[in-house]
Amino acid sequence: MYTNQPRVEAFLKRELTNDEASIIDDVIDSVSTFIDTYTNRSWYPVDMPDIEVEPTERIFDGNGQKELHIDDFQSLEDIALLDSYGAEAQTYLEADYILYPLNKLPKQSIRLRSGRFVSRPASVRITAVWGSGTVPKGITSIATSLVGKFLIKNTTITGAFKSESIEGYSYQLMTGADVDSDTDRLIVGLDQYKKYVL
Repeated sequence: MYTNQPRVEAFLKRELTNDEASIIDDVIDSVSTFIDTYTNRSWYPVDMPDIEVEPTERIFDGNGQKELHIDDFQSLEDIALLDSYGAEAQTYLEADYILYPLNKLPKQSIRLRSGRFVSRPASVRITAVWGSGTVPKGITSIATSLVGKFLIKNTTITGAFKSESIEGYSYQLMTGADVDSDTDRLIVGLDQYKKYVL
């Protein structure tokens, strides 16, 4: 989850109502899942920046090329090629491959110094610490704004009209269209974090 209730309340400049508080976790989870899907990435939760993640195994299809593009990962523990029965046929040492991109995290691909990944389904087993790392502040900001906009749109604060003046007292409301326009701009802001999968 890329934001939390205190951040959303700070965005709204008020405490949540009882109804809003009852759905806030679901809304935050939904927005965070949307961000993951839109960007093709998955960061660690905002409330756990120093999370200790254990390496786990994932199986990938071989592509018959020297470089294999995989899910984002922080560190690599083991690479093994599997035979057609799923048994380990060959392992690689650290000197046998290069991780890309160089000099920054998260890593996204493995390039063999010699040889190629076999072109066969479920033929590469990789043990790594998976994920895109600590959630960027920009993602937290966008997630907070999207959750806030959702709550604004679903309250009586928005109206079909923009302003009203009664006996010298006037106020201005955000229309639903204003909220939708702001939401569209926030989603475009996610493009800079997007991982393009070919």
